Amino acid sequence: MNFPDITSRRRAGAIFATGLFLSVAALAGCTTDPIDTDPRARNTGTYPNLNIRPRGQTTQFSEGERAAGTARLQAAQRAHQAQAGTRAPNDVAALKRLGENHGPEALRVIEE
Repeated sequence: MNFPDITSRRRAGAIFATGLFLSVAALAGCTTDPIDTDPRARNTGTYPNLNIRPRGQTTQFSEGERAAGTARLQAAQRAHQAQAGTRAPNDVAALKRLGENHGPEALRVIEE
């Protein structure tokens, strides 16, 4: 092939690279993973009946256990929110000092 300029060469290279990528992707799709690698899988020769409801593996919470667990979680949430609220700085002067000094100090740390 005779390419008159660099643009045609680049275009031909891009077409070649695209074709190569698509052929590799197509070949990669041909590989299969055998089902026999999972020891629980077995071919029974029939289709599964999806209308049968599966049994639970554990016992379910009773209504009392659910209410007690919910109450514990809500109490822990309220305690955490109350504790988090006390840590917020309420000093306006301290916040203004932080606002004035934070930018230059952050730049100094970045530049080091």
